[in-house]
Amino acid sequence: ANVTTLNVLGFNESEEDVDFGENPDGSLIDLGLPSGLLWADRNLGASSIEDPGLYFQWGELNGWTAEQISNGEKVFDFANYWDAIDDTGQNYNKYNIVKNGELSLKIEDDAVHNLKGDGWRMPTDKEIEELVDNTTYVFIKMDGTETNDKTTSKIKGFKLISKINGKSIYFPAGGCAMDNSLWGVNEWGGVISSHLDIPSYNNLDDFKYIRCLSGRNKFGVEGVGTVERSWGCNIRGVYKQP
Repeated sequence: ANVTTLNVLGFNESEEDVDFGENPDGSLIDLGLPSGLLWADRNLGASSIEDPGLYFQWGELNGWTAEQISNGEKVFDFANYWDAIDDTGQNYNKYNIVKNGELSLKIEDDAVHNLKGDGWRMPTDKEIEELVDNTTYVFIKMDGTETNDKTTSKIKGFKLISKINGKSIYFPAGGCAMDNSLWGVNEWGGVISSHLDIPSYNNLDDFKYIRCLSGRNKFGVEGVGTVERSWGCNIRGVYKQP
């Protein structure tokens, strides 16, 4: 993929200039970030910006729909995690911090790069920090209106608004898949990074966590949070000219 073939939303454009519904490949959003990184306007596998898209275990190249999850076609636990040696959440083959020090996904295990090609990849944890540090957030309520009220019981998602150029990017509250069901739909939204969480005190149980963008109805957008790598989570692509 090449950035010149995609619609890049720049400083003087508005989101209304783009017909998201008839643009299944999506657009890139230029939020004016210091790194120059461009973010995709929608999650991987999503047909619109409001669609959560597919759910992926960390390092898995094939995603799963909400319907497939509800039908029991995929179980999201360590017994069914591609890189796990056993079901304890402590022992792994390829991404084993103790054995080989691997903390971040190699490009061959990056679902965004696999599906979209050169220049595309999953964000790092530092790039998620950059995104949050340079934006403010609002919740999108179920009726489509905006609010900063953390007592809101249900949300469609949240919008991050650039402090630099006023552009915004939307993340749906699609929840995540645990075992054979979805948790937190209309309460939690986020996308996973390419980085494992760094364990504290060599606690083996900490090796199961990865870093993610996290926004929750009663907590706000918390910045970089963590989820288990065996859970099914949404992914958002980023792009930099190769």
